[in-house]
Amino acid sequence: MTGVFLSGCVSLTVGTSGTAVTLKIRQGTTAGSGTTIASTGAITGGISAGNLISQDIQGLDAGVTGGGANASGSYFLEVTVTGGAATSTVSQTNLTALVI
Repeated sequence: MTGVFLSGCVSLTVGTSGTAVTLKIRQGTTAGSGTTIASTGAITGGISAGNLISQDIQGLDAGVTGGGANASGSYFLEVTVTGGAATSTVSQTNLTALVI
């Protein structure tokens, strides 16, 4: 197995009318675009306005190889709240990459 192993976590307070949350790890630097490396799908359990949730996600970008060549690669966490009528607030996030 070779590539970049990615592990992320995000904590957020769900905004008004939020009914589901989807986390994605994407390759690139532009929100809403870039290759999706991993996705949680729509998470509905425990999702309700005002709830503080924490969700983790992991993925492997097997499309890249060569340790040193990957040093300039970019990845980001994307959070989408379904049905939110008001802004959700992200309180903590992290994304770790390990070249293997």
